[in-house]
Amino acid sequence: MKLQRCKQLEPSEFVPRYMVAGRPVVVVDAIDAWGQPGRRLSEAFFLRTFADAEVQLYDDLFNLVCVCPLREYIEQYWHAEPVSGVPYVRWYAQFHATEFEWADAAFARISDYWSMPYFLPRCGYELPRCQAPHTIDPARDAFPAKGIFLSAAGARTRLHSDPWCSDAVLCQLSGRKKVVMYAPGAARSLTHDGELIDIEAPAARLQTSHCVPDFEDILAPGEALYVPAGWLHHVSTLTSSISLTWNFVHGVHAARFRTYREGSLSSFDRNVLEYFDTLALRRLG
Repeated sequence: MKLQRCKQLEPSEFVPRYMVAGRPVVVVDAIDAWGQPGRRLSEAFFLRTFADAEVQLYDDLFNLVCVCPLREYIEQYWHAEPVSGVPYVRWYAQFHATEFEWADAAFARISDYWSMPYFLPRCGYELPRCQAPHTIDPARDAFPAKGIFLSAAGARTRLHSDPWCSDAVLCQLSGRKKVVMYAPGAARSLTHDGELIDIEAPAARLQTSHCVPDFEDILAPGEALYVPAGWLHHVSTLTSSISLTWNFVHGVHAARFRTYREGSLSSFDRNVLEYFDTLALRRLG
């Protein structure tokens, strides 16, 4: 089934219809207002502006492969024929207390080129913490897993659900990606030996034949995909692609988030939450 697509989706409609209900949606005009002529986040702009920047390369899940200049990735993969095993540039801004080659300087460089998509609320968030009358904007403020994603054809992100009991938005700037999504209840059927299976592996065909995706679609330039918490998603890059993404927890899911925080968390997840708690305290101070 194709993902639902809509436009002119105001927060007053988005929140109850999709966020509260936990329903994925693609907003086709989400980034139409970004940038004036000559200031758009084009492929040429990114490749020219950040060619010498040190970026983070990951495998087809979230294991760091190396840090290298973006130019090296572009020269090796960007215009090559699709092959298996292409690494994925997930260039994250800082979201936990670790010294690293973060993308914060790059985000500062492009902060005037984009803003919170119009369909998302400007306040009322639990992660990052932001309550009215204050507002928040991923173009300028820290969000968990806020990243610039660059991926050559053949790169992919294997089946997973996002951490921190959080929702996510992925804004497609250029290129096309295939998205396969399963509702949270499918996790048990898609798990083997305690891990989610690789749905593209030959050995997974029998297992996935009994668990049909809820959605299978192609994300085009200019579209934004909303991924509710718990939804399993597998993303394959069809043509060299640039996206912006970030995660969040809105106040409509405050009770669920509180239950999550009171549970057994990994040291990494606890580090992330403590980092954003510290940022919130600084803003209030």
